[in-house]
Amino acid sequence: MNGTLPPLIILAAGESRRMGEPKGLVKVGGRPWLEVQLRRFAAAGGRKAVVVLGYHREEYLEKMPDWGAWMRDAGCGMLDWEGELPWMALAMNSEPENGPFSSLITGWNRLREMLPGTPAFVLPVDVPCPSGEVLQALQTALQPGVEVCVPVYQGRGGHPILAAASFFEKLRTLPFSDPQARLDSQIKKLVPENLRKIPVQEKIILLNMNHKKDFEDAQDLMGIE
Repeated sequence: MNGTLPPLIILAAGESRRMGEPKGLVKVGGRPWLEVQLRRFAAAGGRKAVVVLGYHREEYLEKMPDWGAWMRDAGCGMLDWEGELPWMALAMNSEPENGPFSSLITGWNRLREMLPGTPAFVLPVDVPCPSGEVLQALQTALQPGVEVCVPVYQGRGGHPILAAASFFEKLRTLPFSDPQARLDSQIKKLVPENLRKIPVQEKIILLNMNHKKDFEDAQDLMGIE
C-alpha cells in the first residue's frame, strides 16, 4: 500500500495466564505471532512501531534475537525505515501488574519522546493486525477535532484504535488506580464530534485470542499458510 501510516503501539506486556505461554511468541505460519503482527503492519504501509513488554520480557528477548536488527538508532527521533518490518523501539513496563492501561501509557511515553505530537494506533498483541484498507480508513477519518477513530464490524467496536496525541496526553493524567483508567472507558466519555466509528468488513478486529485454537482460527482468517 502506498503512503505511510501513523506509528503503532503494540501491547505485549500481559501475563498470558489462560494461554500458558506469551501470546506474542506463539508460532503462526512458522513465525512468532508478534513478528507476524509487525510484518502485517509494515505490509500495510506502517514504518514505525513501539512494542511494550512487561511479563515474560526476558523470554521475548531470548526467543526473538533478531530484534536487534529491526531497531535503528535514530538519535532524537525515529528513522523512516522501509522494509518487511517496521522500525521498532521497545518500551518496558516495569509494573505490568497495573494492567493494560499502564502498558498503553508506557508505550505512549516512549513514542512521544521520539515523535512528539504524533497520532498512533493501539493494538493488543492478541488482536490480529487488520489489512491496510482498514488502517488507511482510520487514518483518513482522523481529521482535525477528532480524537479517536474506532473500527466497527457489524455494530461492534474493535482494534486497533487510532488516537490523536491530545487524547493520549489526557490519558497520561489518570492514576492507574483510578477505576476509569481504561481505554474503553475513556473512549466512551468522548462527545460524538470527537469520535469516529468506521464500519469495516474484517471480523478479525473483534478477535481476542486466549487459546491455541484462537490463533489457528486467526491464521485461517488472515490467509497465512
